[in-house]
Amino acid sequence: MTPAQTSSYLFLAPFFGVLSSWILLGEHVQWFALAGGLFIGVGIFLVNRRSSRMRNSVT
Repeated sequence: MTPAQTSSYLFLAPFFGVLSSWILLGEHVQWFALAGGLFIGVGIFLVNRRSSRMRNSVT
């Protein structure tokens, strides 16, 4: 795993903050926060998929 792939997971930190406030503090989570988490997950998947495909074509 490259440093760029690893650092892409840092985009999940705010989403985990929202989930933690929901679990620990009983905050209400709106639908757009969950949609944002979905977009973050898809983006991380696409970045890592593209990087691994490029790495395989180089070697």
